[in-house]
Amino acid sequence: YDYIIGDAHYLKIGDEYCTVDDSRDTQLRHIEQYFNGDHNAYIKMYFETYVDSVQRLKPEILGHFDLLTKFNVFDENSPAYRKAALEALTASLKISPLIEMNTGAISRGYRKTPYLRRFILDYIRDNNMKVVLTSDSHTYKTLCFGFEQAVEILKDAGIKSVVALLDGEFKEIGI
Repeated sequence: YDYIIGDAHYLKIGDEYCTVDDSRDTQLRHIEQYFNGDHNAYIKMYFETYVDSVQRLKPEILGHFDLLTKFNVFDENSPAYRKAALEALTASLKISPLIEMNTGAISRGYRKTPYLRRFILDYIRDNNMKVVLTSDSHTYKTLCFGFEQAVEILKDAGIKSVVALLDGEFKEIGI
């Protein structure tokens, strides 16, 4: 492989693997069934799982870090969410300084903005992390979908470059 992208799509609860990004109804059902409706406990487990995955896989790129926000079932601006996210990002940064800004959920109609909330972008900027822009495309038709919007969001956050794999190595490209 040229590189590994590390992320978390499932939470292991007992002997079951519960998907994070199947559907809004599934996510809400799992929060109710396994976390007694406690969104903060769900968020905490997601980020613990994410960090565990990153520590085990040691990926070159941290993949759609805030995937659990796909269906907007909780307040992404709550202090509990922000605290859990930033703690996980701090731990993950010890493994990789490259993080993905992902537009895939936009092209598939789930979101209107790329993964990576503004407070996460501020953390990335302030901690010298580098962003890899991806479409998480499942078809050639959406290969660069939403990149213009993503670049504008990055610029607005004061991020001046992205990283791309060129000639077998990651290189910074100004935006």
